[in-house]
Amino acid sequence: MLLNLVRTINGLVPIDDESVDAVKKIKIGYDIFVEFKPRRNMKFHKKYFALLNAVLVNQRYYKTVDNLHEAIKFKAGYYETIIPLRGEPFLKTNSISFSSMDNLEFERFYNLAIDECIALVGDDAVNNILRFL
Repeated sequence: MLLNLVRTINGLVPIDDESVDAVKKIKIGYDIFVEFKPRRNMKFHKKYFALLNAVLVNQRYYKTVDNLHEAIKFKAGYYETIIPLRGEPFLKTNSISFSSMDNLEFERFYNLAIDECIALVGDDAVNNILRFL
């Protein structure tokens, strides 16, 4: 069973309904063993996609958030060259995992995304969008 917990001044607290239900089933005084796997705060993930969604409706170049996300991954260097047995080499974006990024890597990626969004819709539009995120 996986639990999503956040550390507060009162200890570890479940952050989703499934985790709340699971914690309620643990009887008082029972020992549990936990394997700690730190994850990126989901607020950053949501903030990134909120930025993309807000920019998407203010431009005409990209048709979907996924297209914009793919373009940002290319710009950030998250791609590889595929060399097929026959035919021309082509580029393919790699999957990214916000949960495996440290803060520095995420900030670099997020700032690059902001720069790309500025190039797409302008500095004033992005600054207005960022005020509400």
